Amino acid sequence: MVSGIWMLPACASAIKHSAPPDVSIQVVVSAIWPGQGPVRCAVFADKATFLSRAGIHNGTSADASAEKMRFTLRAPEGAEIVVSVFQDLNNNEALDRGAFGAPTEPWGFSGKPLPLGPPIWSACAIRAHAGMTIDITLMGQE
Repeated sequence: MVSGIWMLPACASAIKHSAPPDVSIQVVVSAIWPGQGPVRCAVFADKATFLSRAGIHNGTSADASAEKMRFTLRAPEGAEIVVSVFQDLNNNEALDRGAFGAPTEPWGFSGKPLPLGPPIWSACAIRAHAGMTIDITLMGQE
């Protein structure tokens, strides 16, 4: 037996890779249309599954009761995340998008999303940390 190989299983079990703990983040959403469909807010923590249902790390929704609302979400501490918010005008539980991928319902993302194109990870990603507050103003209302 080659020296050291017998130690690999023991070494492997001693090294544990755990995900960072979740922290609470606050999301303040403005430019909501009260009574016009629920506001849906989600945290994505993986670029590969960004904007898919499977990619939602944490999410919540609430009836649009005011022009400005606050949500509390969880995100992995120190991780690169994207926060997505939209007002689901047709209540189909999905952010409707047009031919080129741009949202067709009132929407907003963390970071600096492009106003006329589809949301992309590199423009919207931010680093999560405890106590952070993210202000998002919904765009796309006609």
